[in-house]
Amino acid sequence: MSKLPKDQVQKVVMMVIFFIIVVFAFFNFLISPISTQKQTLASNVTTLEKQVREAKQQITATQTLEVKSAAAIDTIDRANELIPEGAPIAWFPPRIERHFAAHEIPGASARLVNSSTPIEKGLATYNQMEWSLNISKVDFLRFAIALAGLENEHPLLEITALRISTDAEDPALQNIEMEMKNLVRQ
Repeated sequence: MSKLPKDQVQKVVMMVIFFIIVVFAFFNFLISPISTQKQTLASNVTTLEKQVREAKQQITATQTLEVKSAAAIDTIDRANELIPEGAPIAWFPPRIERHFAAHEIPGASARLVNSSTPIEKGLATYNQMEWSLNISKVDFLRFAIALAGLENEHPLLEITALRISTDAEDPALQNIEMEMKNLVRQ
């Protein structure tokens, strides 16, 4: 083998150094940024996929809330239809007395116990009024039928306590004391 002249060796060494510099520059300035950008994009895609899932869940929750709000509005409208206009002290006692009179139970006497029991935060325009009802000398079966009718005809009424005692003069008749709550507008 023949020996290469010195200037040829220098050229080969310079080409090898140049080749190493080009390879180094290729990896540092072209491949490395592309790889970093690929990782950044993959991270962004993962973040966006998470945001899309959360947005879909929010859309589903919003649609469910829209359905529930329509049902709640319907319920409030029905409740408003069941509550007469005016002050409850003016319409509630006569309504209860008429109900029991229609079932042939005279002498029902309703009186206000508490006028402003708040309900829930979501129902700020409504209150519950507490009432007491006394009926003397009534047949129990007739009263039970009238009470069942009262609960069915007045869905905004809740009976909270019921005390039944026998009449001292006629053991076949009972004295009734009942406490109830009624939903009213403020």
